[in-house]
Amino acid sequence: MVDGEERSVLRADDVFEVLGNQRRRYVFHHLKRHAGRDVYLEELTDRVAAWESGEPVNNISQRKHNSVRTALRQSHLPMMDDRGVVEYDRDQQTVSLAPAAANLDVYLDVVGRGDIPWSLYYLGLTIVCGLLVVAAFVGLPPFAAVGEIGITGLFVAIVGASALVQRYVGYTEMRLGADHEPPDLIRQ
Repeated sequence: MVDGEERSVLRADDVFEVLGNQRRRYVFHHLKRHAGRDVYLEELTDRVAAWESGEPVNNISQRKHNSVRTALRQSHLPMMDDRGVVEYDRDQQTVSLAPAAANLDVYLDVVGRGDIPWSLYYLGLTIVCGLLVVAAFVGLPPFAAVGEIGITGLFVAIVGASALVQRYVGYTEMRLGADHEPPDLIRQ
């Protein structure tokens, strides 16, 4: 970013470009977890290298550490700084979220092997509940005894409970910067 220039709003294209790379998502995730403070490049490097390799920080090889640090320092952090997502101080070797990115919440719908995306879950739920309403409407036992209003109430309760579960999972597991591993690591 040009000296003295500060973005107050991030452009959607810039956000998608920045988050289109796994390493930069890891950077964003770590900085969101530590919002409000400068993070030293070495700390950030250790954390990103650990997530990439699936190893604890103290098991990261020097070669991996150096590779990640070089890529962050020469490519990823300057690009994220230019887009207004981070503030990268090359002299102090520190990074922090830029003010425009501090309030940015990013949710990823990462679907692991054997899981289904929420959109398909809701589609299936709608079909099943719709069939139940039709069954009650045409008088099929035992649905006729419950009635259309009862089935509709059940449908509303199921969709409401599903939405609450989705909100909880989305906020606690699928949000970059939440207090856990990055979402793409959780769902592998």
